[in-house]
Amino acid sequence: MSLANPAVSPRKPGRPISQNQSVLESILKSAELLIAEKGFAAITLKDVSQHSCANSAMVAYYFGSKAGLSKAVLQKQFLKVDGIIRSAEVNSKNPQQFWKLVTESLLSNAEAEPYCHRIHMWVALEGGQLIQDVAHGIWNPVFAKLTNWLKELRPDLKADEIEARCSLYCGSFQQYANWLWVISPSLNTKTSDKKLLQKNYKNLLQQNLNRILQS
Repeated sequence: MSLANPAVSPRKPGRPISQNQSVLESILKSAELLIAEKGFAAITLKDVSQHSCANSAMVAYYFGSKAGLSKAVLQKQFLKVDGIIRSAEVNSKNPQQFWKLVTESLLSNAEAEPYCHRIHMWVALEGGQLIQDVAHGIWNPVFAKLTNWLKELRPDLKADEIEARCSLYCGSFQQYANWLWVISPSLNTKTSDKKLLQKNYKNLLQQNLNRILQS
């Protein structure tokens, strides 16, 4: 089932891609959008090559296999979150400021690229064992940083509760991105009404994130 999102419309053929970096970026972006729409299990290298207008041999040359391409997508996504955390670590003076900066950055990222958080959701739903292993291998160090910062903020919490709260925190952005990517475009309402709904949803999300961290 197509989500009818204009972001996943195939590129028009005939646009030459001359440099290797452009080819890589085109393939990765197409893979990201298709995975966000359909999940890891449903896409093929042929789908990605058609969407990116890079031939199948080129996709196989750079990534080797569907597993290799999926790993590259996951690395890109989780390193982006890691970059947000690193930036907050550099620019914050205390745990409260750290979480404020991370929350603001992740909300902005979810709004700018909701498909990114949809990819995280598919990992949890049906990525397959290989994808799960790759995701955990890349994600575990990132998640460990979040749990350490929550320990700083909430030293009263036990280790299992800290981990549970961090999982809820991360999952909240997936839900917001899912609303932006799937539900909002399907609503038969005026653009102004959608913007109001998004504002209300975002306010509720921020309140929920504060409860997860503070209550």
